[in-house]
Amino acid sequence: VDRWGEPPFMVIGIIVVTLSVLGLSMVGVVFVLAVVNSLVGLGHITFAVGAQTLIANAQPTSERESRIASWTIAATMGGLVGPALGGFLSARADGSASIVFLAAGTFAAVTTALTLKLAKKPPAKEPAPTRENIGRSRQVIPAVLRTPGVVPALVTSFTVVSGVDLLIAYLPAYGSATGISVATVGLLLSIKSGASISSRLLIHRLLAILGRRTLLIISMVLPAFAIPAIALTTAIPALIGLVMVAGFGLGIGQPLSLMWIVDRVPTEIRGTAIGVRHTGNRAGQIALPSIVGSLASAAGPGGVLIGTGVLLGASALSV
Repeated sequence: VDRWGEPPFMVIGIIVVTLSVLGLSMVGVVFVLAVVNSLVGLGHITFAVGAQTLIANAQPTSERESRIASWTIAATMGGLVGPALGGFLSARADGSASIVFLAAGTFAAVTTALTLKLAKKPPAKEPAPTRENIGRSRQVIPAVLRTPGVVPALVTSFTVVSGVDLLIAYLPAYGSATGISVATVGLLLSIKSGASISSRLLIHRLLAILGRRTLLIISMVLPAFAIPAIALTTAIPALIGLVMVAGFGLGIGQPLSLMWIVDRVPTEIRGTAIGVRHTGNRAGQIALPSIVGSLASAAGPGGVLIGTGVLLGASALSV
């Protein structure tokens, strides 16, 4: 992305997503499903790194935080609307998943058209890298990791993604173990998503009041206390309050960590920095389920929620 620009990767990524999602509607063999699903993930990452780099490099620089916040709000809305729409379509089709994949492919196809239009006329960017900077960026990943403040931001991003995943995965398990209904757990997860959206809508005002570093620490501390506290109660009003606090904090961590990274690395290695951030996030999503699964078998779902709080607390200390 740093070498050839963002639009080609956005176009390639979304085309891969479109074809792969449509392919899922026609495949019934588990091995082939795994391969095609991997292509969906590959296309998504390719598109996301290109798009986030484009957003970070576009002018004016003074509006970068606003652009990043808007991106994360849109992504959260997609995560809120998509599963609900998928469930509705599947129910209308007597439980068929094919209609869901076809709908997802249609959305991706529309996105392809929008991306092609964007690629023809990309926004104004920062000045092109000088020859000296291009030579310096040959060791790009070490350069990214050596940049002051980047590693704590990477840790924060990894921790927030992991915290969201663990909460989504183990809150239903905790509800099942303590007699909380499936409908109530679904409501709690929706409240969490709503709180995350609200925090991203308020992020500019919060940044003006608190500053980036203080707000980033607070965004870690809030879920670090709220998520373990979920394991200590089954009272629905208390759970609603706790998931609101957790969702509010977790919603801030992702856009802030992205802002932190793109502001600290030079323009010519910004795409690599965003790619490294995604790599850390996905590595956590690969490694943590097996680690946490061992913890869950020993301490139950409540133990996982407490462990997630410890992880977030450690991230706050790193910041």
